[in-house]
Amino acid sequence: MACKTRLVCRQWHQLIKIPSITFPERGQQNQFPNFVSTLKYAEGARVDIALGDDKTATLAKEIPQNSALVVLRLTSARMGAAGATALANALKSNSTITHLDLGINSIRDAGAAALGQALKVNQTLLTLDISLNKIGPPGIAALAEGLQINKTLQSLNLHRNDSGVAGAVSLARAIEVNRTLLVLDLENNGVSDVGAMALAEAVTVNSGLKILDLENNDISDPGACALAHSLTVNTTLEELDLESNFMGDPGALAFAVSIKSNNVLKALNLRANDVGDQGAASIAEALKQNRTLLTIDLQMNKIGQFGATMLSDALKINVGLQGMNLGSSNIEHGGVTALSNALKVNKTLQTINLESNGLEIVDAVALADALTVNTALADINLRMNNIGSGGALALANALRSNETVLYLDLDTNAIDAEGARALGEALKFNKGLKSVNLETNSISDDGVVGVAEALAVNSSLESLNLRYCGIGTRGAHAIAEALGFNSHIMSINMEGNFIGYKGARIIAEALKNNSSLTSLNMRYNGLTDIEAR
Repeated sequence: MACKTRLVCRQWHQLIKIPSITFPERGQQNQFPNFVSTLKYAEGARVDIALGDDKTATLAKEIPQNSALVVLRLTSARMGAAGATALANALKSNSTITHLDLGINSIRDAGAAALGQALKVNQTLLTLDISLNKIGPPGIAALAEGLQINKTLQSLNLHRNDSGVAGAVSLARAIEVNRTLLVLDLENNGVSDVGAMALAEAVTVNSGLKILDLENNDISDPGACALAHSLTVNTTLEELDLESNFMGDPGALAFAVSIKSNNVLKALNLRANDVGDQGAASIAEALKQNRTLLTIDLQMNKIGQFGATMLSDALKINVGLQGMNLGSSNIEHGGVTALSNALKVNKTLQTINLESNGLEIVDAVALADALTVNTALADINLRMNNIGSGGALALANALRSNETVLYLDLDTNAIDAEGARALGEALKFNKGLKSVNLETNSISDDGVVGVAEALAVNSSLESLNLRYCGIGTRGAHAIAEALGFNSHIMSINMEGNFIGYKGARIIAEALKNNSSLTSLNMRYNGLTDIEAR
């Protein structure tokens, strides 16, 4: 499913799919020595308890000779500088570990300095996560010194440390000469405008970095303008995250100028800044020329109706953009109308987020009209609006024939049983939808019966969210009956309803004959712990 909230990917959070051992397994809390001895055979290892420095040092002693371990995760291990130093010394001679995660510890400057020294000689480490480790400017400077020499590290996560301006300047110097680092996460590090300007200067000469995350760093227009200008000459940066800063229309105008000529940037996240309608209009003009930007996030800005209308005009011309986030942007009815008209001719936009914009029935009708002809849109987020059952009915009618929409989020939209029944009828004919979210809508048993009837014949839906929908035993019985016929649904969320023990038992019996469902959430349904089991 396309990302609805963050448009900048985080490589270091992706799971490495290799054989792995975890400590402690059930009943192994007191068998740490046995765990350490098995490391020689394991490609991956994860520790889920607080090791502390002493046990971390014991583990580190096994690393130099180890020829199998590739991934090591020691998050929240209560590790300090001593433990990090032991691991860093081990990395100097280890030639197999490529992914090291030390996030949420307390290695501080001394531990970071030791890792910086290790980076000077280690030739295998690809990703290093030392987020939330209370590392200040001296520790960041030591890491930067290591980066100037290191030629293998590709991803460095410094999320939520204390880099400050001085640390950002040190990293900027490293980036000027380093050619192998692809991902740098400095989210929430107090970089400020001065640090951003130093990083921008480095980006102008850097030829390796692809992802730069500067979310929540007190960056205003001067820093944003510098970063935007760097994009006019940089030829490698693909994703830039400036979410939750203080950039206004001047910064937006600078980015508009840069993306007119930049042909590399693919994702620009300006969420939760201070961009107004004029800034949005300038970006819209640039999008008419740009052919490479794939996603733009403007959620929680002051886009307004005018800004949304200008962006809509751009969508009629742009042939590259695949995702646009305008959630919580006060785009008003006129903005929705303009977007709907643009969607009738746009052939590339796949994801649109219009959550929390005060949308009503008339807006849903306009969007539904667009869906009757649009053949590109796959992911629609309308959560936290007020389209009501009238809006749901309009969308349902459009979805009877539309087969390109895969994900529909209608969470918290004042939809009642009538709207749910209409969507159920649509699902009897629709062959494209994979996920429908009806959370926090008062659809009741009457509505869920209509949805369940559709499940009995639908062959595409994989995920259905019915959290907090006022469903009782009758609704549970309808879902259970549908599960006897449906062989495609994989996930149903019924948390926070009123199905009780009787409803849960009916569904449990139905699962005996269903082979597709892999996830079922029935928490907070009036069940005791024993009944839930």
